[in-house]
Amino acid sequence: MYKWLLRSLTLGMLAFIWGHSLMNASASASESETVLHWTLSLGSFLPGLAYLNIYTIRKLAHLTEFALLGLLLRLTGGTFQPPRGPRWAFFCGALAAALDETLQLLSPGRSTQVSDVLLDSLGVLAAILFYKLLQRLKGLAARRKTHDN
Repeated sequence: MYKWLLRSLTLGMLAFIWGHSLMNASASASESETVLHWTLSLGSFLPGLAYLNIYTIRKLAHLTEFALLGLLLRLTGGTFQPPRGPRWAFFCGALAAALDETLQLLSPGRSTQVSDVLLDSLGVLAAILFYKLLQRLKGLAARRKTHDN
């Protein structure tokens, strides 16, 4: 069941990302403005938010969406036989980023940007590296626990 849950979440994340890429320019801009206004309303709790703008919100959305996709791909890769590793997860994530930008050509008023593919791929890579760090810390903790006993 675990592998099907991970695979379903990964496909759901792809659908979410690509669904947003198929939005027309005005709908996409409106959604970004809504997120910006909501984020700015948190300004009293988190310093520095007053400097956010639409461009920053959109780029953070790219980075966040693809970081989550990268983590899901890394976890999902382990459910295959033989397991797929971090290179597979990065390749799939970078391919998804390129397809994401290509889909925007189908949406009225939207365009593609190579910088977005790079930013998306960076989000995937960051999540994969974060997962690797967690695995190493887990291994260190297990060795320390074994050594202490």
